[in-house]
Amino acid sequence: MTKATLLILGVIASFAGCSSAKLDSYVSPSYSAGQVRRVAVMPISNQRIDAGQAIELNRAFIQELQRRNPRIEVIGGQEAIAALNLQNQADLWANFLVGYSTSGLPNTRTLSTLAETLKVDAVVQGAMLRVIQEDSNGWNYPLTQVNIRYTMFGGKDWAVLWELTGEGKVQPYGYAAAPVFEAAKLAHDKILKQLPF
Repeated sequence: MTKATLLILGVIASFAGCSSAKLDSYVSPSYSAGQVRRVAVMPISNQRIDAGQAIELNRAFIQELQRRNPRIEVIGGQEAIAALNLQNQADLWANFLVGYSTSGLPNTRTLSTLAETLKVDAVVQGAMLRVIQEDSNGWNYPLTQVNIRYTMFGGKDWAVLWELTGEGKVQPYGYAAAPVFEAAKLAHDKILKQLPF
């Protein structure tokens, strides 16, 4: 390589910064992918990304789920919410999400009721758990970090069948933090690679 080529590559690398993703996972010993025939994938509960970006993440999740298991029937988030609204159960789902996010304990009675309405044997919920976005203060690199968790509830007792938590981190060189969606996509892609289907 010429000196000019090396210089150009060095400049590109200095603007690129670094990015990383990691994953924590739990899969119940009682879980079998074959036990799920019809699943509702609820809209990702999010903060600091817009509705279009949230829909993009949900669409990517559903597409990967169907690619891994073409026989599974998926009810998308908008369709599921419309069905719950039709039965005046949207508030029930919203209360379930608040309770689960604060206690970590799923209300299995609520899940069973909602699953009956949606005619599904499993429900998947994604959530953005934590967002950090900090510009450089002159002493450190800017940081954007996002944690996303997907949980599948189902089975006879509507317990947690599996849970995947991805973390995406972007630290560009410079002063401005990367967009939240850039780190969210890293975390989400890490989850998609490990879907237990």
